[in-house]
Amino acid sequence: MKVLTVNDFGGSVGYGQNLDDQKYISCLLNNVIEEMEKREYEERKVYLNDNKGIQMRRFVSISSKDKECTLTIVDHHSTSGSITPRRTFSEFCEPCKYFPDSDSVKRGLNSPCATGMMSLTLRADGVLSPCRLCTENGINIKNFNQRRMQKCVDELLTAYDMCFHKTIVGE
Repeated sequence: MKVLTVNDFGGSVGYGQNLDDQKYISCLLNNVIEEMEKREYEERKVYLNDNKGIQMRRFVSISSKDKECTLTIVDHHSTSGSITPRRTFSEFCEPCKYFPDSDSVKRGLNSPCATGMMSLTLRADGVLSPCRLCTENGINIKNFNQRRMQKCVDELLTAYDMCFHKTIVGE
């Protein structure tokens, strides 16, 4: 089972904006983690996409010999209270208004990015982007042939070449 908290998509979605809601969800997740630690579960840190993306906390049953039961937790809150505060960013992210070190985030105009570089995203309107928020740098792939599609994907994947990790520290 994978437990995901609600992603506010840079403040575009209202749920989770309330600090009390975030504290409550973090409290619930901490209770789940404490319970997993009491039982015979081993904690492992896992990442998506070759050590890029959010660090997830996975608990694996070490008592079951036949089947491996796992619980994976990903906390998309962009505050220091996040259960999984490590994010991966790249040079592609730095000019974005949701980048944690951007002026608009520092002045409180935007919430910091809650996901970082995770995976290529294809929206329903055909825009393919290395970011769920920064779609203006995406490419509309409607009606692309296979060769053009491959070139587009190769180009977008270069955004992952110069990745670095940041830990959420601000409220």
